[in-house]
Amino acid sequence: MKKNGFSLIEMLVVIIIIAFLMALLIPGYLTIYTTMRRNTFDNKVNQIEKGALKYGNTIKDDIKKNTCMNITVQELIERGIISSESDTKAEIYNPTTGAPLRGDVVMCYCKSTLDINANYVEDYNPNIYYHKGEKVRVSYGNGTYKYFECVEDADPGKLTDNYVWTTTTGVTHSTRLGETSSSTTSMSYKPVNSKYFKEISC
Repeated sequence: MKKNGFSLIEMLVVIIIIAFLMALLIPGYLTIYTTMRRNTFDNKVNQIEKGALKYGNTIKDDIKKNTCMNITVQELIERGIISSESDTKAEIYNPTTGAPLRGDVVMCYCKSTLDINANYVEDYNPNIYYHKGEKVRVSYGNGTYKYFECVEDADPGKLTDNYVWTTTTGVTHSTRLGETSSSTTSMSYKPVNSKYFKEISC
């Protein structure tokens, strides 16, 4: 007698084969998808930096006098230098997160090239993963910053692994007998190595 359909064993074999193929294909698809989003992010940042350079060349003397000046993505859009991706707000979106890009473009005068450069930076977050090419800003306090570029994909906290805080204390003035001397404390980054991040010099 001829049987119709599949037996339970045959169905299980088919399901196992499909599951095995999916286990092989899905990681590759996710890798390709992630790479495409990273490339889109890099292209957007490149366009933002080019726009900032275009604007920076119109105020080159001011940048040279101040060494560095910042401009936001929103300001570049409002000046008509780059285009917004939103109909209601002056925003460009990060394709890897879906959130608006909230960083600044730092335009600096570089004495070695006698020209300006532009770097899109965001405040460093020790709790997130950074990809090669991303640039971050670290505050020293008192309105001073250092800028770093990720040179190798880095797990959370790798910048603080490679650049550690050092504290320096010094006496500000001499005192008379019986008086308490006053001192100042300054903090700075001491590079341990640059495997994951390198400092952007200018």
